[in-house]
Parts: sequence; structure tokens; C-alpha cells
Amino acid sequence: MKFSFGFDFDGVGSPAVFTPAANPNLVLWLKANTIGVADGAAVTAWADQSGAGHNLVQSTGTSQPAYRTTGGPLSKPCVDFDGSSDFLDFSAAWNQVVPFTVYVVAKTEATGTKVFMDRNGAGTAPAIYFALGGTNAALYWNGTTIVNNVASPNAWHIFRFRLTSSTGGLRLNNGAESTGSHSQSALAQWSRMFAFSAALQQYDGQIAEVILVHESISAPNDALIMAYLNREHGL
Repeated sequence: MKFSFGFDFDGVGSPAVFTPAANPNLVLWLKANTIGVADGAAVTAWADQSGAGHNLVQSTGTSQPAYRTTGGPLSKPCVDFDGSSDFLDFSAAWNQVVPFTVYVVAKTEATGTKVFMDRNGAGTAPAIYFALGGTNAALYWNGTTIVNNVASPNAWHIFRFRLTSSTGGLRLNNGAESTGSHSQSALAQWSRMFAFSAALQQYDGQIAEVILVHESISAPNDALIMAYLNREHGL
């Protein structure tokens, strides 16, 4: 589905500022500044702001990432994953059919490819997942690369992953999209973020915001979301 959005008016003649909540296809929205714990505190839960209830949790202390109140872009909050034991699980696994588009505001560490979002959380095929880490960002299916792109480590970027029934796309910031084809299932089942399994390919770096919409994003909608992310994070 594709929708185009203008700016609503607030009743007094001023245009309201767009946020992802205005997109009816929004199914996941994670904002680090909504967690609200002390600097350096463990993150035990990350509430989904989309209204879909796709909340993240972690009850194991050694696997809880750290909250950084000023570690994100523009000195805003972010969640810091150590690359060795930290990850979060969805409180309930959920299915997402294609098409969908994911935006991630992230700063990766230069320690190789680590998983950002996993289909089944068990470390077994079939799995479709996005990977961020080191100098690489990639979209994979069953260990096969659909598309990848080069990303500078230790710097904040906006990553955009897009998947349809036959193609995948990856874009870094406002650059050109790299695309590839696939012939796999149209269904993704998400149960874990920031690791492939409890002991494999944990994400290493910081996350400030995640947006997932159930559409192969149209140019007008992409422009609105990117303008929002640029405004929020100065990227």
C-alpha cells in the first residue's frame, strides 16, 4: 500500500509538524528518548510507540543494553549494545508480510557484521534479517546477501532497508539506494532484535530510533520520514 501525506493544520492556521504516527502503515516505532531511565542504567524494556504493541523486553541482566542520556545525535538519548551479550526480544513474536520499509538511526562499531533484526530468534534458517556493523550494512536471506552497502563505523547514519516480494533495497542517509533481487517467502516473523541468537552476532553499537512501515515506501512518504529524522537527529 502507498499513501501520501501532507501536513495537517492545528485549527489555528499553523501547519502541524509531521511525525511517523501520521503514517497509517506504521507498525513499529522505537524512540530512545521515551525509555526515560538514568544514564548508564540497564534497559529492561523498550516500548513500541506505533500503537501496535510490538514492545521489546529483556529480563536477563547480563543481556540488557545500557541507556545513554546524551550519547545519541544532537546529544539526545540512545541505547548502547555491547556486541557480546546484549539483545532484546519482542514480548510476543509477530508476523510481517512484505512490502515493508525500516529506518534505523544507528552508530555501528568497527567489529564486523552483527544482526539488527531477526526473523525467528533461534539462529536457524529460514531467516531474513538486516545486519549493521563495522563498515557494512546488509539485507540477508538464509545467509545469502540480497544487497549490501558501505557505512562508515563510529558515525551516526540513517539506514533504510526496504523489502518487496521480489526485491530488497538498502540506502544510507540520503544517498542512492542499492538494490538486489530474491525469490523467498513474503513473510517475516520477528521475535528478536540486535542479535541472531542468544549467543550469536549480537549488534555492536548505539541505536537512537527505529521506524517500520508496512509499505514499499513511496517518494512523498519517504521524504516526510527523512525530514522528520533529519530534524530530530540532525543527520
